[in-house]
Amino acid sequence: MFTQFLSVSYVPDDLKTAIIVPVYKKGPTTNVANYRPIYLTSVASKIMEPVISVQMTSFLLHNNVINTAQHGFLQGLSITSNLLETFNDWTVAIQGQKSKLDHSRIY
Repeated sequence: MFTQFLSVSYVPDDLKTAIIVPVYKKGPTTNVANYRPIYLTSVASKIMEPVISVQMTSFLLHNNVINTAQHGFLQGLSITSNLLETFNDWTVAIQGQKSKLDHSRIY
């Protein structure tokens, strides 16, 4: 069914609609900012979402559309890997500055 829809570039209206339910977080109940939206979608939509996500991510990575600095929402990368890479970049930069200072001294 999904393959047929995708092959003709058609998405049924039922798969494009959702019921939005506000769920209370904390704080005064009269403040709209204290609610978060929950989207209730059809089972078919829930099944299609990860399929489409994997295909889109694969396409974007294969065509070098995603910047190498992007770590969020990519498999095997996270805020931890981003912080480690940043720390490494800073360390290399600091070592490079020290190296330049050491070589520029007049004895």
